[in-house]
Amino acid sequence: MASLYLIRHGQASFGQADYDLLSEKGQKQAHVLGQSWRAQGQPSYCYCGSLLRHEQTKHHFFLGLEQAQPATVSHSGFNEFDHQDILIKYQPKWRAYDEMQTHFRRFPDPKKALAIAFDSAVIRWMSGEHDEDYKESWPVFKVRCIQALQDVIKQQTTIKQDNPEIHQDIVVFTSGGPITVMLSHVLGLDRQQGLALNQQLRNTSVTKLLFDKHRVSVDFYNNYSHLSQHNAELISFR
Repeated sequence: MASLYLIRHGQASFGQADYDLLSEKGQKQAHVLGQSWRAQGQPSYCYCGSLLRHEQTKHHFFLGLEQAQPATVSHSGFNEFDHQDILIKYQPKWRAYDEMQTHFRRFPDPKKALAIAFDSAVIRWMSGEHDEDYKESWPVFKVRCIQALQDVIKQQTTIKQDNPEIHQDIVVFTSGGPITVMLSHVLGLDRQQGLALNQQLRNTSVTKLLFDKHRVSVDFYNNYSHLSQHNAELISFR
């Protein structure tokens, strides 16, 4: 069976004006993951979402691996949902970044308060009661992510048919939302179960799927041992 590794991006800039940018910690997380991957050798195929944080995670991963990158397929189906749109639809006055900053500075722990508000905004988005409000509704997002997974499986299955002896270790640099949707699809989980999985995903964690032309299964989920073994202070959720 082929191995498909879903890699969540490194820590981005949560709460900042430009979220789509790895923090120093995020760069280090990706580098450490690459270092830990050396025992496995170079991935044979690489897919990447089209967001900057995906590309930066891939870059620092291969720096740590100290191997040349294989040809990469960019696929926007692996992109995260638009968190800014979801926050604004939850609280329209947060359309102005300065206004949002001012609001959360009132709390003893602004980042924690923002995280709580963000979770509430995501629950509203997923509820199905406000689908028309969003640029991309929850049902549309799910279809997009599942289609991205199916695209990779179809492409890689064709490659395997043409080259039966080929070894397939495939890495995908993506985000927590798509990983959650794909896992939920494979395991048949409902929305609440999927949300619980999403809340546990660490930055640069690895989730491994196995597949052939007949089936897809989960080997492991949310493995971040490369961080805990190197330096537990590198572990982060956002």
